[in-house]
Amino acid sequence: MAEYTARIAHVFRCLAQRIDAATAAWPRARIVIAVVAEILFAVEWWETVPVGLPGTLICCCLVASILLLPFKPALTEALAIMLDVVSSVMARDAATPTGTTAMLFALGFIAYDYGVRPAAATYAVIAVQQISLAFRWIPVRYPPSVNESAVIMLVYALAALAGFGVRWRESAQASSAKEQANMQRLMMLRHDARTAAELHDGLTGELSLIARTAQQAMAEENDPDKVELWRQIDGYARQALRQSHDIIDRLYGKPRRPSRDVQADTMTLQEILDRHDGELQAAGLDGHALLQVGAHDNAANDRDMSLYGGLINEIYANVSRYAASSYEISIVWSSRGLEITEINDLRRGMTDGAVPDTTGMDELEATDLLLESGSGLRHYRQMVEQRGGRFLVSTEHGMWTMFVLIPPLR
Repeated sequence: MAEYTARIAHVFRCLAQRIDAATAAWPRARIVIAVVAEILFAVEWWETVPVGLPGTLICCCLVASILLLPFKPALTEALAIMLDVVSSVMARDAATPTGTTAMLFALGFIAYDYGVRPAAATYAVIAVQQISLAFRWIPVRYPPSVNESAVIMLVYALAALAGFGVRWRESAQASSAKEQANMQRLMMLRHDARTAAELHDGLTGELSLIARTAQQAMAEENDPDKVELWRQIDGYARQALRQSHDIIDRLYGKPRRPSRDVQADTMTLQEILDRHDGELQAAGLDGHALLQVGAHDNAANDRDMSLYGGLINEIYANVSRYAASSYEISIVWSSRGLEITEINDLRRGMTDGAVPDTTGMDELEATDLLLESGSGLRHYRQMVEQRGGRFLVSTEHGMWTMFVLIPPLR
């Protein structure tokens, strides 16, 4: 029962996420304003009920023009002006709502979207329309008085000023945010420069001393075992020194150093796998990892190796937490990228509802469900998918299966 409840809750969460993703680009605040405009026009329609089919058609066209307001305010304005003129002409025979509401809101949107000149041009067109109605240049039965036209134009000016105000406020906020971001970046650069200097002064000197000491001991020592020990110490010190210089260069903003060759990267990955296999076998788990390298020249840079090593560490940590007795890991490094396949049986407590069974589920939904609670694998999934890779997890009949494809950076 708990498993079915979890599945139903997961389906609703997925549905909500997809709705949010589908409407993320919608101008929601503008839609709310358009809804307010529709309500105001509905009130006007209720108080001034059109008589006859032509008046009803004009009202329907005005409703449609307001629906375009969040997306095409200029088109809304043009339609509202034309419909307002037609409505005023028809008012000789029937009372019909005007396009004033749509024109007001559209003018505010034009001032916000396009700035002073387009809004001023629109305001001038509306002024010509009002003057034509007031002086009966357009044949209407009930023309507005000059005072009424002046008040109407003042209201339009206030609508335009409201749009300008929001536009100028957002522009000021954007400028302030950009200035703050530049200040923070400058502070980070200064902090990185200080950190790089401290690392260089406090770390590289000590590592260089260790390397020189090891080299001197290798030259003076006759015991082969001790020579080999000092050689390893010298190698570790040199590797740490290279990594320290890489970090210092990045802190100073210098370009990354060229990537290592594929053979060196392969040896690094194999060392990680051997170390984790030994730890899990000592803990009583049966299994091993197999690394296969095909013909390719996808030498990894430091960021790639950090991603590969971090993901492998997280996979082994997951195995140690959930595996019952055995596991298998296969890693293939080819021209396609790095492919990781991991399978392990689940502990009995994990199969009693703690880890949902995803048999028959869509592979993406299964991955979303299984990675919902953990943060480690979910973090690496985001990194892999940002590079265009695949990250799939499923559980079927008490077995955990994971497949990851990390494509090379082009």
